[in-house]
Order: sequence, then structure tokens, then C-alpha cells
Amino acid sequence: MNTDEIVLKIFKTHGQPVKIIDGFKVYETNAFLRPVRYKNKMYLDYELSEMGIRDNSCLVYLGPPNPDLTIDPLNIIVSDSTRSYDIKRADKICIGEDCVYIWAVLSPRVRENEYEYIR
Repeated sequence: MNTDEIVLKIFKTHGQPVKIIDGFKVYETNAFLRPVRYKNKMYLDYELSEMGIRDNSCLVYLGPPNPDLTIDPLNIIVSDSTRSYDIKRADKICIGEDCVYIWAVLSPRVRENEYEYIR
């Protein structure tokens, strides 16, 4: 079993289900979504708005190389069971010529002062 097969097995076994929406294409896969860790270990990034307290915290996405989030990250939406996220930055992690996984920084989609969830 080579490295990329091992990593894909880890995502499939331990990752959470996510949907990746790229235009009219919807991909279902498993990935890791975790809060961004700041130096002072603070995870709270809230702001007061008309709808109450809005969580602006970013997440780190670690997922399989396909679908490729780095091709057009501004037009791709990542959605878990509770929220939808925009991609702020994405990059491939490769060993030699083989892409092993993709990491990305995600931020919650907020439209007209409400969280957006795309199913």
C-alpha cells in the first residue's frame, strides 16, 4: 500500500462527511475540519450583529486530492452537516509528483447577516 492509499484510507475511516460544490457538480467525500489554532490557543472569533453573536472563526480542511480545491477556490463551497464555507486559501501537499492531500482555510458563508447552509 503506497502513501496516498494510506492517507485516503485515513480520510475515509476517520474523516467526517463533507460536500464539495463546484458549480453544478457536487462531490461527497470525507475530510477533517478543525478550528484554526492561534498562538494564544484562543478559538473564539465572535462579533455582535443583528442576528446575535456571529462566529467568524476559520477552519482548517484536510481532505483527499480529488476533487481539487486549488483549481478555482473562489467558486467552490465546502459544506458539512451544519454549515457551508468559502475557501480562503488552498494548497496541495505532495510527495514527489504525487498529491497526497489538500489543505485549505475555510470561513463560514454569511449572506445578509445569516449563516448560509447549502445542502
